[in-house]
This record gives sequence, C-alpha cells and structure tokens, in this order.
Amino acid sequence: MVLQEEIAEFSGSGSKGRSKNIRNRKYERQREKILSKAGRLFWKKGYLGTSTDDIARVTSLNKSTIFYYFNNKVSILYTLAIKSMIDLLKRAQHIVESKTTPENKLKKLITSHIHWQTSNIGLAGVGQLEIRNLSPKLRRELVAMRDQYESLFRNVIEEIASSDGYKLKKEEVNLFSLFILGFLNSMVQWYDPNGPQSPEKIASQASGFVFYGLETLKKE
Repeated sequence: MVLQEEIAEFSGSGSKGRSKNIRNRKYERQREKILSKAGRLFWKKGYLGTSTDDIARVTSLNKSTIFYYFNNKVSILYTLAIKSMIDLLKRAQHIVESKTTPENKLKKLITSHIHWQTSNIGLAGVGQLEIRNLSPKLRRELVAMRDQYESLFRNVIEEIASSDGYKLKKEEVNLFSLFILGFLNSMVQWYDPNGPQSPEKIASQASGFVFYGLETLKKE
C-alpha cells in the first residue's frame, strides 16, 4: 500500500493530488497571513477601531479577497480567539496527562501559560479583551472553552489540596484557580518584550507567588 502511494505521488495519477495539496497550503498560508495582520491591528487599534479596509491595506489584498477567506470581520475575531484557546488547551492537556506530581504540573501550567502569552502578546490580548464584540452565541462557545481550560488548573489544584495537609473546600479551590488565571492573564496589560523581565523569570516568580499562597492557606 505504501509503495502504491509512493508510485501515485510521482505518476500522472498523483498530479491532481499534488495540485490540490499545493492549493490547500496556499489557502491556509493566506488565511494565516490575514489572521496575523488583523490580530495586530485589533490589538493596536481595537476591534471596533479596525475596518475591513484597514485589514485589506496591511495584507495587500482587496476586500473581496478578504471575504473569500472569511465571511466578515467578526469571523476573523472569532477565529483568532478560538485559535488561542485551542493552542492553550492542547498545551495544558499534555501537561495534565503527564506522569509527574500535581505540584510540578501546576508549575508547568503556569510556565506554559506565561510563555504562550509572551510569545503571542497581541493574540492573547485580542482573545481576552475583544470577545465582548462577538455575538452571544459565539461568546458562549468561547467561554465554554475557557471554562474547560480553567478546569484543568482547578483539577490539579484539587489534587494538591487533597493531600499534604491542605484543608481547602471546593469553593476555595475554585476561587484560587480563578485568582491564578486572572493574575496570569493580566500580563497582556503590562508585559514589555523589550523590558528587563524575561518570560523565564516571570514564570519563576509567578510560581513562587502561587505556591506561597497555597502554603498560607495550608496554615489557616
């Protein structure tokens, strides 16, 4: 079967398949270009302050081409926000399923979140601050994914809280997980890529703050 597929790849019968793959790759590259440029504009000017003409100008495309790849400006915003959550969920799920201690999982979740945000500061900001411009239906879909992401943090904190002398109630675990994510997400407001704080240093200090808070709760 593999040999037949290899023969088809280099024969006339495989040329249509190769052409289709090339078209698909070009299509995806163009979509990614539009998303990247639009995301930067949304972060710089705000979603409402960015027009489709602005997006067309920075992508060197006309508006009709933009609408070939996306139905409207809202669909661009929705795709950006969803891409953020898919990426974060994938990274977090991998950590949660790894064979390590709950404490190490929490440190890795914090570090992963910070590294993703510092590498995608505009995309992260748009996903957090501009979803108010989505329709209620689309916003609910995104919030459901956020809840799923938050639950991964909460489940790991529950693992920690159920051992080693912690006496946290369920509502306290829920609140603590929300505190952590609120604390981490605030980075989009103040992080400076050219500033003195590296992502590694920020992640180390953030983990220190979180575990100090857990130890404080343990002693109460």
